[in-house]
Amino acid sequence: AVVSTQSTGLGLVVIDPIVVTTTPRELQNADFTPDTTLPIVISNLEQENYQLQWILEPPFTSMEDLKEQAKPLFANLGKSEDVMNQVIDLYPDLDPVSVWSLMTCDMRSTCPCNDVAREMSLASNRDIYRLYITHRCSLMIPPIHEYDAIAIFGYIIFPNLFYDIYYTFVPQEVDLKFQTHLIDMVVQLTEDKSLGDDWGVFPGKSMIYENSEEISRVTSDEPQEAVCEKLTELDLVKYGLQNK
Repeated sequence: AVVSTQSTGLGLVVIDPIVVTTTPRELQNADFTPDTTLPIVISNLEQENYQLQWILEPPFTSMEDLKEQAKPLFANLGKSEDVMNQVIDLYPDLDPVSVWSLMTCDMRSTCPCNDVAREMSLASNRDIYRLYITHRCSLMIPPIHEYDAIAIFGYIIFPNLFYDIYYTFVPQEVDLKFQTHLIDMVVQLTEDKSLGDDWGVFPGKSMIYENSEEISRVTSDEPQEAVCEKLTELDLVKYGLQNK
């Protein structure tokens, strides 16, 4: 999912300023337009920043520990302790590791993806679709970076990714159902050049892949909309993940 400026991206997508001279944010001002409507999916996972070693070695022992470690990081961004507390309060009733993982992903992935998708939608002959993945595999590990790619290609690199304790991973029904949704989406996109009215273009509609019987759910809200509005108000949505 493309995020913002030249040489910026998620999922190892790099926007080369030599090959692609107009950034995704500025497509409406580009001097080129596709001859036919081009469908584009902007997607991200709920906890792109989650680290698997945290399962065995959590980086925070308590909410107080999280706040103590986060103080200098917010200070580096020019933000006060009060701002830090406002942000942490956006994630009530969660353990400190989940708060950190969601907070950093919203700041650096989910909210920037919303912004870029909205700006890309202004360009002519482009239909923007927004996908937000909260679905967890049968091991109930948070949806981390590359989880969607791992699933769509049959989970064949799961063992190498999940260390010794997960070398015996075997995809379960819930895993295969999620995989089928991803494959069907890609097939429909390539064959029909559209994801249909049920999904709907962004802004206006977003697709959520979650842990439910149906897996997929369409919503009129943007992913993490209320959280992103607050983070934007606090000027904390300008640090999109970048490939250096």
